[in-house]
Amino acid sequence: MLINGKHTKSILLISQHLWGTGHLIRTAAIAAAIAEHTDWRVTHISGGPPIANFLSAKTVRFVQLPAVQPEKKFSNKQIPVETGLSLEEAHKQRLHVIKDLLKQRPYDAVITEFYPFAAKRMADIMDPILKFAHTTALRTRFICSIRDIPVGGGSIRDLYLEANYVNNLLRSSYDAVWHHTDPSVIDFSQTPGLKEATRGVDYSTTGYILSHVLDSPRMSQKTLPTVLVTVGGGRDGHEIIALVLKELLKLIPHQVKKVYVVCGPLMSDQHMARIQDIVKKERNIQIYKQVSNLTYLMAQCSVVISMAGYNTTVEATSLKRPLLLVPRKNVFEQELRAKAFSQSGFALYWPQEVHNNNLSKSIQELLRFQPKGALDTRGAERSLELLMDMFKRKENEYVKQKQC
Repeated sequence: MLINGKHTKSILLISQHLWGTGHLIRTAAIAAAIAEHTDWRVTHISGGPPIANFLSAKTVRFVQLPAVQPEKKFSNKQIPVETGLSLEEAHKQRLHVIKDLLKQRPYDAVITEFYPFAAKRMADIMDPILKFAHTTALRTRFICSIRDIPVGGGSIRDLYLEANYVNNLLRSSYDAVWHHTDPSVIDFSQTPGLKEATRGVDYSTTGYILSHVLDSPRMSQKTLPTVLVTVGGGRDGHEIIALVLKELLKLIPHQVKKVYVVCGPLMSDQHMARIQDIVKKERNIQIYKQVSNLTYLMAQCSVVISMAGYNTTVEATSLKRPLLLVPRKNVFEQELRAKAFSQSGFALYWPQEVHNNNLSKSIQELLRFQPKGALDTRGAERSLELLMDMFKRKENEYVKQKQC
């Protein structure tokens, strides 16, 4: 595309978060890395529920589609976020926005978060984009961007059973798969079906993606620790917060100085009220629905207790904070991540589903725990390098064709 007489590129990134916010945050981090280091036009489309105070990079055009969300936990059935809007109407409105975007300019590359690994959640967005791409003269490059454990709905069966379907889509419509993991911690052999799904496809690992990069201040060993408790998006984390707070209340003020609780932007007011009721008038516990920069707060705390979601796990590990992971019950993705980070020396792991498992003992261990090792967190930067390399190869192929 020519802009002010210069050839530049246009990049489209697409995400659809449903239950948490991880897909949105990872995509935004890649978009920011591309926009920061190039003069390319970068657009990020989100089809998930709007997140209060979410800010994309200033140089990234952010487009919020009419949002959909799951009818219930891990359900494939979606419902519109907007009250009074039918799912059919929401899909029509989403399609209208997408067609307008595609008419405005051709895109050199389209990066899809998780699709086609969870094809049902984004089919209404991706079908028209893939069809349009095949009708334009510009050869659009399609990249599939996946987290360390690319299964949806908490089950390993989804990918294992649909591996051939995913592979056919990747081979017919995609140019590459970027796997945002550190293979020394989690590689594709640990997710059943991933090897079959990516067979014959240009596959690369990038390292983990950080949404914020901060220097880690050193914590004094002489003062009592401050604890951060967080559950990601928060839609279903109230039970974990309740369990943890009941134990931490026993430790204030003799073993723990202060506790910060971040419930998440998607937590209901009803669940927030229950958490407030547990704390009552304890002045050393501060409860927030959302903070403007969770990573900054994390850097000020001594230890972290969290669900085992991608973003919080990676950020706490990058800050070298002692970390206790409490994964969602019976969710393969979070359970595998918690076990892998624990085995690598980055974190401790408390499995909720094990009966008579002593949370109090795990928290005491956390207060003494020192994480080991270093995690590869160059995922966003490496994604940009892979994209640049893809364009360079494309240009070299064009030169060779001209010479023939």
